[in-house]
Order: sequence, then structure tokens, then C-alpha cells
Amino acid sequence: MELRGTASSKGSPDIRSILTSTMAKISTGTSSPRKSSFLQLQSIPPPLRPLVRAYLLGYASAVLPRLLTLVLQHLSNRERKTPNYALPERDENTFLESAKHVLKTGLDPCRFPTFCAALVGGATLLQSKKPTLRRRAGSSTTRYVDPATGKKLAGRTVDLTLFAATQAIDVIVGELWARHKGRRLAAQKWTKVEAFISQMTDPVSFVASCALIMWAWFYAPDNLPRAYNKWITSAAHVDIRLIEALRRCRTRELSYEKETGQAHLLGTMCTDHSLPYEWGDPCKTIPFPCDIVHMGRGPSCEYHAWRRFWLSWKWSMYTYLPLALALQLRKPNRDSLRTALLSAARSSAFLGTYITLFYYGVCLGRTRIGPHLLGKDVACRQKIDGGYCVGVGCFLCGWSVLIETANRRKDMALFVAPRAMATLLPRQYKMEVQWRETLAFALSTAVVFTCAKENPRRVRGMLGGILGLAMKEIEQSESVTPVEYVGYNPFPVNNFIYKVALSSPATEEHFTRAGHQTCAVLPPLTGESTVIVRLSNPTSMGMNNTNRVENEVCAMAVAREAMASVEGGRYDAIVPRVYAWKSTRMMAGDAPEQGFGWIVMEYMEGEVLDMLFGDMKWDEKKRVIGEIACIFAAFQKAKLPQRVELHGGMTVRDGDIVSGQATMHKGEPSGYVGLWKARIDHALEQADESTLINGWKGGVRERIEKFKNDKLGVLIHNGEVDSTLLGLVHNDFTISNMLYNPYTKRITALLDFDWSSVTHPAHEFFTSFHDVHGRVDEASEKLRKAIFSGDFGNHPDEDEDQEAWKLAKTWDDALKQHGGMRPCDFKGIELLQGLWNFVYSICPFELGSKVMLFRRSKKESEAAKERVEGQISKMLSGWGV
Repeated sequence: MELRGTASSKGSPDIRSILTSTMAKISTGTSSPRKSSFLQLQSIPPPLRPLVRAYLLGYASAVLPRLLTLVLQHLSNRERKTPNYALPERDENTFLESAKHVLKTGLDPCRFPTFCAALVGGATLLQSKKPTLRRRAGSSTTRYVDPATGKKLAGRTVDLTLFAATQAIDVIVGELWARHKGRRLAAQKWTKVEAFISQMTDPVSFVASCALIMWAWFYAPDNLPRAYNKWITSAAHVDIRLIEALRRCRTRELSYEKETGQAHLLGTMCTDHSLPYEWGDPCKTIPFPCDIVHMGRGPSCEYHAWRRFWLSWKWSMYTYLPLALALQLRKPNRDSLRTALLSAARSSAFLGTYITLFYYGVCLGRTRIGPHLLGKDVACRQKIDGGYCVGVGCFLCGWSVLIETANRRKDMALFVAPRAMATLLPRQYKMEVQWRETLAFALSTAVVFTCAKENPRRVRGMLGGILGLAMKEIEQSESVTPVEYVGYNPFPVNNFIYKVALSSPATEEHFTRAGHQTCAVLPPLTGESTVIVRLSNPTSMGMNNTNRVENEVCAMAVAREAMASVEGGRYDAIVPRVYAWKSTRMMAGDAPEQGFGWIVMEYMEGEVLDMLFGDMKWDEKKRVIGEIACIFAAFQKAKLPQRVELHGGMTVRDGDIVSGQATMHKGEPSGYVGLWKARIDHALEQADESTLINGWKGGVRERIEKFKNDKLGVLIHNGEVDSTLLGLVHNDFTISNMLYNPYTKRITALLDFDWSSVTHPAHEFFTSFHDVHGRVDEASEKLRKAIFSGDFGNHPDEDEDQEAWKLAKTWDDALKQHGGMRPCDFKGIELLQGLWNFVYSICPFELGSKVMLFRRSKKESEAAKERVEGQISKMLSGWGV
């Protein structure tokens, strides 16, 4: 077995060297078959599977929409019998022959499916180290060369090259802008102008692309792909003689006040639409009236625009509604029909507005605005009808994209951009310069494929989805992928987390070769092909690295045992299994990778619950809260190991789990009062390091020390706090640390035990549950009292946050139902909450962080210090100090 792949981000450690040493215990083993998955293609050699998968997905995405469009256009175009209307080019082929042509052209080696296969499969084959492939790569190859190649013109692959180039530009610009945004947000310098640019980049790109495409359709249709021309022509539903007349105005074949023999062109159109023949004669009528543009529907440009919108919207629904319904059939539910109707209506409104704005733009240029700006003489009229009016329509039509959602705008902008670029380049060129296109294609695909492996979310649009599916096996076979890492974060991350896929499964033999570790469990008999490697960052802010890794693996072991008791073991696998671990050992002069502690643990399936919870309907939210309460109630009942008797954390000694130092503060394990003293000492130590606070010397420092030594124990005793309570506290029990399966609708994992401690169970409510408003430090005083008392009444007051109150009450009720301890069950919890706030105030993040101080002026920082010192003084006075 071998660890392969690289992953690095700005600010991250040398992941290659760290993971190599981390996985030193895992060596060559025997492969075992993986679970089957979508498009697994087991009968095909593994190195070829991504290639075949990419080709099939590319073929489906290229052919199926064209087939659907062909069917719908065939049905809708039956109504359009007028021979002079601009209909799609009617070949002599039958409908079935056209369908066969669509299926056949999809197999063309210069089409999109081949591009996808070459992009994914090429990289896969190059990375393969199988001997057979090496022999093939080293053997001579024969390339077929058409004898007449020298006489041919290149250019058949221009569309694919532009598609790849557009994707590459989007990837590069998007990544650079994301990093710029991250730096500006971190420095709190992100402006409304920059936010507006972010919001409007995709719409403006779409507008520019559509303007080029519509201009080409009007004046240079040969610059567009044939299928694109046909689709636009079908949607336009316009008399072809009108288009031809405007084209001839541009070339001066049709000139006002000159006899050019063109009167019959618009004259016959006028006759067909019951308009005077003379209106179409450029020598008699200057300019020809907008009634002709409206095709006999009256002189009102606004009425014509509304009528265009209605007809176009209705025509679009023929196309979009069946497609929207088909998409909803994949995962049908009660809202599928409504969702399909809304989606189709929105897309139809977009296309209807697109067509309407184009035609109304022509009217604006010809009659409403153009003559008033440019002039009304014959020469100006010739210029207006010779291109200005069409240009206005081309510019306006793309703004209809604002009707679509933000995500759809991104995909649409990316879709039309390569088509627009193609209008600026020749469709054919000499073979001698084809190397330029080849180079552009190679560089672009290299950028896109690299990004697809390192940061798949950055590759947008249809290609991003195809690569995501096609590369699924690549990611599962031999790769290292950062998990939830932000390279431009100004604050040190607590952990570097990587999903590591192994070239062959790691079995019991690999993990136990150096002996069995406490808290580690054996992998399945078939081995593990994918694991999570978690590197504890020793430079993270405020963390105690003394037994940090030991504390985490011990907490996971205790929690995993507790979860096995829930509903007959329903959640016995919710806490990841630990396969191997190593303590943090940072010595002076060590390189960072030498001191990292690490954990190799089970890879858990699911999506981060925090990303899904906000969009859930109330019934599902309520069910999820009930599930969280069930898990937490079992977590509270976790049985501590026999030698864990003190407040603090846990560690491993002589093969046993024993009391150890906590992760969030320094200090040996002790009794409950000793825990609070250790927390105060740790906060004062951090305050000493702050140039602004300076340890509160010359201020409240002496009073803090006096409170710690003389008053703290008495205060806790008099507050009737049960200091004998001792339990496992997660300290970050939130939905951001849970994984969820949206299909089975179950929580699949409880993660991140880095902050776990052993102390009074009430402490969980000081740091966890903020997402369900279950913490005791809510901003609303009334809500805080309700949480402390467990009495939420029948209805919240009108001035309360209704959603917050509803979530808090639901959480409290669910916890009670499942037998969990609530804040109201702990005596003296309000006193403990005050102590927690007091310790935090000694060195709050806003005063102790160099980054936060850098963001503020000296005057602002001094004001913040004065405010915090006043708060500390007030609390001490309340406690008699």
C-alpha cells in the first residue's frame, strides 16, 4: 500500500513530508474490491474507468438536451406555417433522421464527449504506474495522417478550445478574486464597490457575450455554430424579410432616397401583414415605420413588447416545463410539481424577457431614443437602421439574466462565453498555425484539471459537474484532499485535516505492527481504503498541547462507548474510529512537521449539517433537533474511565486512560475550584502577552488575584453548585461538527473532540448549541431567563426573535423528552455563567488577538480596553472584591 497525491495550500504545512511520516505504520497490503458505485464500470480496467465515465457523461450532457429540444421544437413548430417566417433550417431529413444525426454527431472526435474523456482519462493514464501501461507508453505509436491534410483548413476544434480556455480563465480569475476577498474581509476593508463587482461580474459577462452572439446572428451567422443559429432563429419567430432588410441597410444595398431595387423586399411583407405597400419602399417612406417591425400588430412599440413577451414565454414553457418535471422525477416529493412549475416559469420569463428586450431595443434605437440623440435626417436614419438599432437590442437582451438566480447566472455566463469568443475568431484557418490552438488547449486543460483535483468547487458550470462525477474514482483511489481548509485565513487553524485515499486498503496488520495503542480500534477485516488524517497545529491560539492528542482520542473512545447504548446501538458508529495516533512533541528548534501530533481515524460519510439546516423546513428541523437531543442525552451519560476522577482533561498513562491537563487551558487536573483557578491563571498569562492589556497591571490585576485566592471557593460553595458532578464535555457540540445524510435524513457523524474536557456538565451550555439557541448567553434577557428556568411560556413576546425562541423551546423540550440534563437542572448555573464571562473578559479575543488589534485604530482599542475593564470591575464589585 502506498500514499500518493499532493495537496498544499498557502499557510499549510509541508503536507507531503508530514503525511508520509504520519502514515509510516501503514505499508504494502493486499487490495480488496471497493463498494460498487454509480458508473463503477467494474469490467473495464481501473485506469480506463475515469476515461469511459467522462466520455459517457459528456455524451449524455451533449446529446440529451439536443434531443429534447428537437422533440419540443418539432411539436411547437407545427403551428408556424407561414413560409416567410424565420424558422430553423429545414433539411430534407425526416424527424427520425434528424434524431439519428444528433446521436451520430455526439460521437464526433472533435466534440464535447471526447474533450471530457481526454481531459480526465489523459491525466489518469499519465499518473498510472502499472507496468502494462508503462510498456504501452514506451512503445512506438502510429498516428493516422490524412494524405490531404496539408490541403485542409484547421478549425474544427475551435469551439472546444475556447470552451477550455473560458473555463481556465474563470478558474484563475475566480481563485484570485476569492483570495483578494478573503484578505479584504479579514482586514475588514471589504467595500460595497467590491461587493457590487462580485455580484455583477457574471451578469455583465453574460450581457457582453449575448451582445456578441446576437450581433453575429444578425450580421454574421456563419460565425456561429449551426445548431446555435437554428435555436436562435426558432426562438426569434420573425419574418425573415425584416432581418434581410436590416442587413441590406448595413451593406447599403438598401439605401433611403436611392433607387436600389429593394422596394419589393419590405413591400411584399407589408402586403402580407395588411400594411400599405409604399411603407416598404425606401424611396417613398423614410424611415420605414415600426409597424413593419411589429409585423402588422399596430404602431405601439410597448404593446408589441408585451405581446412578444407573452408569446415567447408560452413558447419557452413548451421547452422548460417537461425538462423541469423530468429533473424532479429523480427525487419526487410533495413539492415536486410546484418546484417544477416555478423553475420552468422563471426560465421562461428569462427567455421571454430576453427576446422582448431585443425587439424593444430595436424600437428604442429606431424611434424612441435613437433619432433624438443622433438626428432625424436621412443619413442618420440610414446609420440607425444600418446597425445602431440592432446594437441597442443586442446590448439590452442579456440583462434578462437578472431574473435568474445567482447560481444560474454563473452557469449561464460560463455557457455563453466561449460561443461569444468564437464570433471574434475565424471558424477556419491554416493548418500551419494549428499549434497555437493546441498550446492554448493544453494550457487551459492543465489549469482546469489541476483545479478539479485540488479545489473541485472552483470549476463551475456543466464541466464542473461532469468532472466531479468522472473523477470520483480518482479521488477515491490515490489522493490527499484538504478538508475545510481556508488558505487565506489570518488566524492559525486549530487542525490541518486531510482526506487520504490509499492505493490499497490498510488492514489490522498495518496498524498494529508497532503494537496496540490505547483508544485505537481495529479496522474492518477488508481494511480501510480512505481515512482522515488530523494534524494538531501546535501554533493554534490558546491551545494547550501537553496531552492534546491524547485528550481527543480518549474523549472519542469514551463517547463512542456511550453512543453504543442509544436505541439498541443505532448510533454506535456515529463517532469515528481511531486507528492510530501520535502525541504532540514540540521541542525548541524543531521543524513544524516534526512536532505535529496526529490522529488517523475513520472517514465518515455525509454532508455538514450546518450547510443544510438553514434551508430545511420546520418539520425536518424539529426532527433533526430531536435527533441531536437524543445523541446528546446519551453523551451526557458517558461513563468515565475509573482513573479519571479530576477536572481537566484525559491522557494515557501505562496503557490506561487517566486524568490529564485540559486542552483549552494549562494546569494539572484538580478539583472543581482548582479548575476555575487554572482557567483564571491561563487567562492572565494570555493577558500578560497582550501589549494592549499588559496583564491589567496598574488596574484590576490585584483584585482579580484576590478574588481567585480568597473569594472564588466561597462563591462557588455559597452558590450551591454541585462540584461533585463530573462528566465528559464536548465544548463544541454544534451542527457544524455533525454530518448528515439528506436522503436517509439521519445524522451520520459527531466530530471534532479537540476541545473536549472532563468537568461539570453545565459547562456544555456555555460553549455549545448556539445554532439551536441552546446556549445560556443569548442576547435576549427574556430568552436567557427562559433557558435558565426551562419555562418558555405559551408564546414569546412580540419584540422577541420568533425563530430563536422557537428553536430554543424545541431544543429544551427535546432534551427533556430524551432524558437529558438541561440548564434548569443545574443549581447555580447562572453563577457559573457569570464566572465563565468573567474569565473570558480577562483576555477577550478582541483585545488579545494581534489581528483584531491591527484592524482597529489605537483610539478604538483603548476604548475597548476601558469598556472591558469596567465590566471586570463591576463583576468583582458584585462579588465583594
